[in-house]
Amino acid sequence: MKNDLPLALFEKGGNSVWHHPLMAYLEEEEILQRYLTEKFPRVQDLFLEYYPQWINESKLNSVSGLENFKHKAMSIGCTQALDWFHLYAAQHGRRIRLFKGEYPYNRDIGIFEYSSQMIESPTNLHKNDAVILSYPFSGTGTKHEEYEEIMERCNQLDIPVLLDCAWLGSAKDQHIDVNHKCIYGVAFSLTKSLSCGNWRTGMCFTNDDRCNMVLCTEWEHQVHLNTWIGYNLMQKFNTDTLQNVYGKYQQKICRDHNLIPTDTVHICHSYDAKWKDYHRDFSNYYRINIRKPLAHYRKNKVE
Repeated sequence: MKNDLPLALFEKGGNSVWHHPLMAYLEEEEILQRYLTEKFPRVQDLFLEYYPQWINESKLNSVSGLENFKHKAMSIGCTQALDWFHLYAAQHGRRIRLFKGEYPYNRDIGIFEYSSQMIESPTNLHKNDAVILSYPFSGTGTKHEEYEEIMERCNQLDIPVLLDCAWLGSAKDQHIDVNHKCIYGVAFSLTKSLSCGNWRTGMCFTNDDRCNMVLCTEWEHQVHLNTWIGYNLMQKFNTDTLQNVYGKYQQKICRDHNLIPTDTVHICHSYDAKWKDYHRDFSNYYRINIRKPLAHYRKNKVE
């Protein structure tokens, strides 16, 4: 059955589908109430120990090289890690460089010269730059097509890179190799994968002893309720949950609306001018968020 949906349900942003069984679990198991009755338990160390294991249990994705980082630090989603890297770049006189299509937060939080800091090719990178790169890439919903070339260029020029893996729990077929000397940090988040946008939590891997997140983790200066919620959700739901539940609906929506699926379950593409308002950084394609159609198809069992 074809199910035509109004364009208003298709969005431009990056938020993932809201998976209601996650919220139902929090209510049924009284996770929030237990946080109060158990007198504000701190599970930071358990979270930091379990999160890498949770990532590695994926049957759809893999990450290699995380064990080579000295520090595992708590992060409020990936946003705190992004803020830290912007601060690091400013302190060391480095210019933040982004590839076209990148998460716009990184250009909106400070002074950003689009013409010089937004680039298309790794050949545009120079010494004293610093790179933030999402993986899956925010602009395409899959690995950046020049990932290896970017790593090679950054290795050659000693350009530090922060990998933003916020979408990993919404994706498939991502095999991330962080065994590159240029990678200064790798950030993960439960915001997209476990619908934790209202209680953001995540972690960052780095070798930087002066990273503010490392210090905050040592001092346990975190939002402990968020950590508690995230830790409990990870115990119940695996990292492939969204793909396993919504992957078939992504394919169906794309067939019904003549869209191109990506590796990220809530992101699709089109080259049809019908979607021209969904362009990304003057790209030749349009990036479309289908989180609301996904919820609609699942609720109505559209096959």
